[in-house]
Amino acid sequence: MFRYFKTSPEIIRLAVMMYVCSPLSLQNVEDLLHEAQHRRDA
Repeated sequence: MFRYFKTSPEIIRLAVMMYVCSPLSLQNVEDLLHEAQHRRDA
């Protein structure tokens, strides 16, 4: 299911959960995930 994505399955699940369960826009979720990716890589 996640083989076409470069991010881990946990990050994808988190993004879906954040988008569905919160009043955040898709752009807000993308921004948060981008920040989390930078923290993880640092």
